[in-house]
This record gives sequence, structure tokens and C-alpha cells, in this order.
Amino acid sequence: MMQLLLFGYALTLDVDKVPLVVWDQSQTPASREFYQPFPGLPVFLAEGVRAPLQRNEQTIDSGRALVALVIPTDYSRQVSSGPSAPVQLIVDGSDSNTATIA
Repeated sequence: MMQLLLFGYALTLDVDKVPLVVWDQSQTPASREFYQPFPGLPVFLAEGVRAPLQRNEQTIDSGRALVALVIPTDYSRQVSSGPSAPVQLIVDGSDSNTATIA
């Protein structure tokens, strides 16, 4: 019963200030509009924007970022021609629980 009370108050699955790095290949107003809200949210902490993919991988491997958002070069065209456009989210899976929640 004591463990139930302690874990009920001490254990939390909330994740906040997740280090995020963005690789904006499109560099258009539409792509900036897509990722601009992320750093302002309490969940994410911006680590950088417009870094090449290799640098993003190094940032994740070194532990400075948990998530990398990759926006493709044709993002603006795809958004203007349809209701959605694909983006890639790379998550560090070394801590699978945190990665899943993030």
C-alpha cells in the first residue's frame, strides 16, 4: 500500500523539454509555419534549425537531441496541392519509454 501511494505521487510519465532539432530542406514560408510552434510548446526545447541530416544524427547520437524533424524539399508544393504533406520524425530509441512518450 505504501508503494502504491509513493509511486502514485512520485512517478510521472510526463515528458517536457524534449530536445528537438529541425532540418528544413524546403526553407519556405510554409515549412517555417509548420515547425515554428514546436519550440514554443513546453514539451519541446529547440536545439537547432536547418542542420544537415548528418549533423542531426550526430546531435541525437551525442544525446543533445531526442527528436529530429526532417521537412522535405518539396513540402511547400505538396501542401499547396493537397491537404497534407509527409514529414519525417527521427526519434532516439535508446530509451524506448521516453521515445514512445515523446
